[in-house]
Amino acid sequence: MDFKQSRIGEILDSESEMVIRGTDRYGPYFINASEFNSMLLNGMIKSIKADRFVFTIFLSQVRKYFTLRATRRLMR
Repeated sequence: MDFKQSRIGEILDSESEMVIRGTDRYGPYFINASEFNSMLLNGMIKSIKADRFVFTIFLSQVRKYFTLRATRRLMR
């Protein structure tokens, strides 16, 4: 499978297509990863201590990434 990746729009479209076809290509591995991401974003972590700021920064970036991806899909 060949994905166009020369422009930002093509990269985003390719990534969306990869997610759509993920179950077909990777089966239970993709399903497991997808469910973990859903659990991570929907309240697996209730609080983080202030001295764990590096993890907090990383987690906020992960959440921001998924929020932007979800927004991009809704805009189509």
